[in-house]
Order: sequence, then C-alpha cells, then structure tokens
Amino acid sequence: MADKKTRLRRRIRIPQEGKSLVAKASPGDTRARALKKRTMIKEVEASRGLINLACRKARVSERTHRSWMANDERYAESIQDSITMGKDMVEFRLLQKCDEGDVAALRLFLSARCKERGYGVQRSEQTGVNGGAIQVDSNSPTIEDVMASSTVDQLASMVNNVRRNANRIDSRTGRN
Repeated sequence: MADKKTRLRRRIRIPQEGKSLVAKASPGDTRARALKKRTMIKEVEASRGLINLACRKARVSERTHRSWMANDERYAESIQDSITMGKDMVEFRLLQKCDEGDVAALRLFLSARCKERGYGVQRSEQTGVNGGAIQVDSNSPTIEDVMASSTVDQLASMVNNVRRNANRIDSRTGRN
C-alpha cells in the first residue's frame, strides 16, 4: 500500500507553461485550488475573455468558475482584468486596421465610437395611412381578455395563424 503522502499527491499540468507541478489534491487544500485559479486566469487572458474556452483549457468546470467568481473577490477581479485586457487587445488591432485604411474597420470603429455624430445609428419613422397618425382602436380586446374568453383549441389555432403569417412574410422578405 502506498504511503499516505503519495496517495494525497497528484500531478497538475499547467497547459500554457508546459510544466508539471506536484500539489496536494485534498479537497480543502488551498495550494491546489490557488494553482487552478492562476491557471484559469492565464487561460482567460490567452483566450481573450472566452470563458468556455478557458475553462476547457484549464480543465475547470464552468460551475466551479462561477462559484469562484461569486465567492472569491480577488479571483473575480483578476478575471475581469483579463477580460478587459482581451477587449483592449482586439480594440488595438482594430485601430491598427483603421490606420492601414481598412474600410470595414473604419466603419466598425465609427459605428461603435461616433454615434453622437450619426454613425451607426438607424432611425425609422412609422406612420399611419397616407403619412398620418397611427390610429389605435381603444375598443380592441387586450391579450388578457382574449386569453380569458378563449378555449385552449382556439388559442392554439390563433398561434398557428400567427406562425403561418410570419412564415409568409419571411418568405417574401427572404428572411429565415
């Protein structure tokens, strides 16, 4: 039988550094947990804030990650810093593309950062018949009235009619 120390140890591989470290694996051990948290933070940085990918690379479940986020303020702050660094990196690359004259990058930048100048803002005006005011019939029943006075079969029929009409509109406009 292996001695107690050997049984309580396991190898933890840090994927990014490619090293194997030995840490105690008992459930209450903070050293192993701290190592996993550091690995997770590095993976969030490497994945530019994509938590699912970072969890897979660090071999940490998303449930564990959420628990750490809720219960460990320093961990949560480090993760948020890593996500911010990822956003900054992408923004920096976008600005580089803008400097190169990439039209798509310029449009994206203007729509995100220059809304006060009218870029990226879409406005639509809806009017009634012949450009007049939209008329609302105040005698129309509310959804609550319809629900209260209809049977289940009638409601199912109404839902199917709405779906059919929506499909017809989508087929005309080319939407899926």
